[in-house]
Amino acid sequence: MHPRAKSVAGAFTTVGAGLVGAALGGLIVGAACLLIAALIVLLFGWERARTRLRLPGGELPVVPDAHRDELRALASAYSTTVAYQRQARGKQDGRHEASFWAHFPDAGKALADADAALLPLETAREAMLAWLDEADPDRGRLLIRHVEQRRPLRWSVDGGFLFLDGGWGIAEITDSTDRADLERPYEELLAAAEKTAQAEALHDAVAAWSGADRAAQEALEDVLALHVHRGKCALC
Repeated sequence: MHPRAKSVAGAFTTVGAGLVGAALGGLIVGAACLLIAALIVLLFGWERARTRLRLPGGELPVVPDAHRDELRALASAYSTTVAYQRQARGKQDGRHEASFWAHFPDAGKALADADAALLPLETAREAMLAWLDEADPDRGRLLIRHVEQRRPLRWSVDGGFLFLDGGWGIAEITDSTDRADLERPYEELLAAAEKTAQAEALHDAVAAWSGADRAAQEALEDVLALHVHRGKCALC
């Protein structure tokens, strides 16, 4: 074959291989993008995935501005309620609450999960309080937050008084007062409480609640991040 013909044939072969490679590469990239999008939907739910990927809401109608503002106000109210460890559902006007759940089922599920995590937390806290009351009726209840949050006692002196955590006046002290004698019963009680089965159950309940709280707050943040709400409910 003539050398120039070989060059032309080689060029066509190279270009053809390049086109095939590009097509295959595009298919692979496209498949990878679809897989990533599917994983995001599975992990976050459709409503949150749509917000994060900035996808349009499909053919659903746009929610009127006034109702959009109501839904945003509800999301903000739910966020505060959950942060204070209160039941979210049943605290708002029934029609508006049903509307919120209809528009944002992912956020509704996260709120329901947070509500479900509250009862075990409250039950575990009451059990720990009962143990503290029995162990030391005078001092026990002062330590419930320390047990729950696994934090040490914080002591301070102000105006001749010994304070626990800056708020609880424990005793009047002078230069001759042995602070260690005053602090020791609280420190020993806390050490004993942290070794109980009640404390372990409380820590487990706190961990479960914290996860549910975090998920609910993230879902509500996604609702508040939406500038255009789509969907249909009885109030639209």
